[in-house]
Amino acid sequence: MDIRQLRRTGRLTQFEVSQRTGIDRTRLSFAECGYLQLTGDEEQAIKRAITDEMRHRASEIECVLSGNPTVMANLVRGALSPPGPALAKERRA
Repeated sequence: MDIRQLRRTGRLTQFEVSQRTGIDRTRLSFAECGYLQLTGDEEQAIKRAITDEMRHRASEIECVLSGNPTVMANLVRGALSPPGPALAKERRA
């Protein structure tokens, strides 16, 4: 797994990945440079953190595209987390 490419695709810094996974930032750096091999659990944690971030961003984009002014105002204020099933149902209605 190319950790650096995956991290950059998710537009996360090493620090952000470290915060989300509990893996030391220096360890991430060494792994990206090929100086050490991460464990399978560490690789899974990184994949999960980056995937979660990408899903969160996709949800924000969907909210903006929905045109709902209340949702967009909350996004601007940073007060909205990704939409859950209730918002998805509301959109379909």
